[in-house]
Amino acid sequence: MKKTIMRMTDNPDIGVVMPIYKQEPYYLQLALTSILNQSYRNFTLVIVLDGAPAEVINLVTVLTRQDSRVKIIDKKVNGGVSNALNTGFEFLYKIQSIKYLTWVSSDNIHYYRMLEKLRNGFTGNNNRIGLVYSSFWQIDDKGARVYQTTTKQAFIHYQDQPKEKLLEYCFIGACFLYRKDIAQAIRGYYLEPVEDYDYWLRFTEHCDIKFIKEMLMEYRVNSPQSISSQLRNSSEQHRKWRNSLNLARYQARMRRNIPPELTVIVPLNPYSPFDIERYERLLEQYYSNFVVMVIDNSNDDTIDLIRQIPDPRIKIMKPSRAIIHSLVMYALPQITTPYTTVFSETGDQYNNQFYLENIMQQKKFNTLTFQKGDVYISSQLKRILGG
Repeated sequence: MKKTIMRMTDNPDIGVVMPIYKQEPYYLQLALTSILNQSYRNFTLVIVLDGAPAEVINLVTVLTRQDSRVKIIDKKVNGGVSNALNTGFEFLYKIQSIKYLTWVSSDNIHYYRMLEKLRNGFTGNNNRIGLVYSSFWQIDDKGARVYQTTTKQAFIHYQDQPKEKLLEYCFIGACFLYRKDIAQAIRGYYLEPVEDYDYWLRFTEHCDIKFIKEMLMEYRVNSPQSISSQLRNSSEQHRKWRNSLNLARYQARMRRNIPPELTVIVPLNPYSPFDIERYERLLEQYYSNFVVMVIDNSNDDTIDLIRQIPDPRIKIMKPSRAIIHSLVMYALPQITTPYTTVFSETGDQYNNQFYLENIMQQKKFNTLTFQKGDVYISSQLKRILGG
């Protein structure tokens, strides 16, 4: 048996990267041993120690010292997840026998046949398949499942989508295997903290995808070192995440020549209150294919607040005259999208994350009177306002 294993690993066809910074020892041991004990043994594991502390380095050394499939790269200074991933994959690109790649987190649990079943997903005659992914259980920091078996099918349905749906949300998740040749043809990981989502948007422009309707691993949410914990505990980190998310979508639409559908006019007046929290809820709408046209006739404090909240869809315009009769009328000639809405400073529409999504899907457009927060066909809004 030992000779068989060694013969297989002489020509591995799967490359796995595990980036590690700080991690709970128990989580790390579970994650690492569950990869090393996979039924499919024909792989190389690259562990990138990304400025990891001594206790992490020592534990990794102990757990892997008997396994010749493991390569450890020790980066003395932490450079972030994207940099660590790119470092690991650059090493794997040089191994000619490797045809497929994946990466794993240092706090997840990988089922015994995970790599085997993902690898088998590439068998068949469909040469367009470039990415195979599966479903997974979500577990908390104690290892308990976040949802029960009764909701398993609902989660599988959530993930079982055509690749075009990726522009709306990232359904691929944490369990995947993809082709090395496509990975080498695109840029690596870089748009943190949504590096995986941005990567899939770019990757799937070159291939088709295949979904395995089976739970093949356990994904730990809200553990002390997780991204989800950082986002939950920091408004600044959450803004960074939201901006990166919208930037990934914006750039994908630009690459695919998909124009924005909706313009949101945000008129700023010195005499009208401006609710920055309501404005941020607008930016977090599930529907994202819109541009924000800020017409600034405000005091400096308000516009400074908006400038501190980055989003690739925002365009700030300053009227040439200090006082203008209607900031909305000023914006109308600049609109090029088929639909328009005017930001509501007082309504609670944006508390519903699916407010714009529901309107755009059901085409519930106002055609009679002007009301902030309603959505209009742009040409009809111009007629209603006399523009």
